[in-house]
Amino acid sequence: MIVDAPPASDPKDPHLLRWFLGGGALGLFAVIVIAIEIDRMPDSAVMLLWPGAIVQVIDPVSIADKAMVFAFSCGGNFLIYGVAGMAVGYLVSLAGTLIGHLSK
Repeated sequence: MIVDAPPASDPKDPHLLRWFLGGGALGLFAVIVIAIEIDRMPDSAVMLLWPGAIVQVIDPVSIADKAMVFAFSCGGNFLIYGVAGMAVGYLVSLAGTLIGHLSK
């Protein structure tokens, strides 16, 4: 019995975009929670969950500098968590395709 390969995923699949945005939103939520609880968390946990926090060692002085540093670290976390979420979504989609294809 020859099993055909599952069809390739469309790169414009809105399913992956939803996974990316969901993961990115989770990353922003992590930033907010860590920013509130940063004094009670170990440094290793902060760096693991919020790698962009390393830019805060710059110690910005003005409000504009603080906003730029915060935007950079939030954007970085959004991208990291978004790409991880998109990878999970792709694997879920691939597993569903394989299971559906094999059950025929």
